[in-house]
Amino acid sequence: MRLVCLAAVLCAAGSVVSCGPTHMPRATGFVPPPVLEPAPPPGAASASAAASASAASAAPTPDLALAPDLPARLARFGPFVADFDAGPLTAEHKAVLKKLVQANDLMQQIFLRQMDEHNPELRAALAADPARADALRLFDIMAGPWDALAHDEPFIGRRPRPAGAAFYPEDMSKAELEQLAAQSPAVRDEVRGYFTVIRRRGGKLFSVPYSEAYRPWLEKAAAALHAAAAASSEPTLKRFLELRAKAFLTNDYFESDMAWMDVQGPIEVTIGPYETYVDQLFQYKASFESFVALRDPEQSRQLALVAKYLPDIEKNLPLGDQHKKEAAKKGHFSPIDVVQLLCNAGQAGVQSVAYNLPNDERVAQAKGTKKVMLANVFRGKFEKILQPIAARVLDEGQLGLLRAEAVFTEVLMHEVAHGVGPGFVTLQDGSQGQVSTALKDLYGAIEEAKADITGLLNARLLVDKGLYSKPLAKEIYVAYLATAFRQMRFGVKEAHGRAVLGSLNYLMRRGAIAHDAKTGRFRIEFAKIDAAVRELARVLLTIEAEGNYEGAKAFLDEHGEIGPEIGTALSSLPRDIPVDIAPQFAIYEKMKGW
Repeated sequence: MRLVCLAAVLCAAGSVVSCGPTHMPRATGFVPPPVLEPAPPPGAASASAAASASAASAAPTPDLALAPDLPARLARFGPFVADFDAGPLTAEHKAVLKKLVQANDLMQQIFLRQMDEHNPELRAALAADPARADALRLFDIMAGPWDALAHDEPFIGRRPRPAGAAFYPEDMSKAELEQLAAQSPAVRDEVRGYFTVIRRRGGKLFSVPYSEAYRPWLEKAAAALHAAAAASSEPTLKRFLELRAKAFLTNDYFESDMAWMDVQGPIEVTIGPYETYVDQLFQYKASFESFVALRDPEQSRQLALVAKYLPDIEKNLPLGDQHKKEAAKKGHFSPIDVVQLLCNAGQAGVQSVAYNLPNDERVAQAKGTKKVMLANVFRGKFEKILQPIAARVLDEGQLGLLRAEAVFTEVLMHEVAHGVGPGFVTLQDGSQGQVSTALKDLYGAIEEAKADITGLLNARLLVDKGLYSKPLAKEIYVAYLATAFRQMRFGVKEAHGRAVLGSLNYLMRRGAIAHDAKTGRFRIEFAKIDAAVRELARVLLTIEAEGNYEGAKAFLDEHGEIGPEIGTALSSLPRDIPVDIAPQFAIYEKMKGW
């Protein structure tokens, strides 16, 4: 059986390219409200929350010195209007969506404070001065004054980006936190937990749960979710929203993560703290984010055929028997949803075309993970970015193998690969922990590389199984190669870009990807690529299975540098090819008439 009608997924996206927005939102597509809520005054929340906000309330006058090239930096983001047909929506759907958009916007309020405690004051200062309109636009794209596409260099002021964002005191060292974690298993779990911030009082470090640190916004978000649940007649959505509202105030997300796996109906919402990329110190701390979308049930059913092959995918992993046995303990319930994104917020960085959540390995062990494919976002990136890049870096003889359907499948395989392989490992102190805890700040790059490469391995398996047609066996590699150059333009210090660079160099050194010095173009060597991909998948999966931090570091040190061939190709790409899209979400305007 073959997957069909992927072209329909792309054609049904309903995306519209505009001539130019009056306001360019940040990379995740969030359109900020006109006035950012100020930090709560001491006493408005608990003592712990007040302690976490104290640095912001005592913030110095913002440094508003601006980089001279703001227009050029803004030009890297191609305007894109994500529209949708609201005709089929019922009054119930509209009532639910209005409340979900309210909760979505509150996630941005929290995320700005997770990026930096001084962000609210800085944004208010920018908004008060019309002459700084460009700086405000870029601030909203980056959720702060640091340019994620230029190695986090400041474009407002001169202050370097704290590696730990606002999750830790800026003067805290890694060793200091590890000493605190060594006090007891209970303290260790709090310190390394996804959902706590670390603060200092009287010279001593202590942890504050998110439910206290961000209570003013989480209380409002919980109220919005309760209202959305009350308006919905879909029982699975209602249950998730009620449990997620509860989690916002209890700091326990497990039960609501489990419920999210079961959500049915036309509305798909993902909301809460998930990814840890912003924490560049340890990658322990999860950032708040939100996606509000409409599900395409027919296309979701067709792609869900992939989930039936998850046991075969696990068996095919190039791992030792013991590691494979541990990896196979994961749940294989794996819903795959194709959606039209209506709005999102939080988690700075690239505009996602897909995601695989939740990240809690306990949920993965019990139920698996859910893959969500954002069809309208994918189409925007393919047309505005990927095709123009491929036309300049791919061997002309292989350009004909670049198809939207193959790129979409490559993205899907990447997300599926996030849900397979090792989950728990034995940490250095003898305790059991997640792979992310063992690999710390290197986890993001290794996990993204694993997902890329294991995804290619899985695609080839599914071709052999007859799920995909035989031409995909070549097309999937061309899709990966083109996508690699798109991702590296986000910067090779960012997890996705670092992952791609390391893998690309590895495959080039194995002769599986070749560079033509005369044309400057790259091509897949089909006679070598299968074996090289399987070998690289084994390397990356073994690093994770062993929780091998030093092995991860050695891999990235050896393969994570830009060589002259790749560097020349990246620098030669025309400036008029956007690095990312900056979506404008039509729902904000349409809701005015609901």
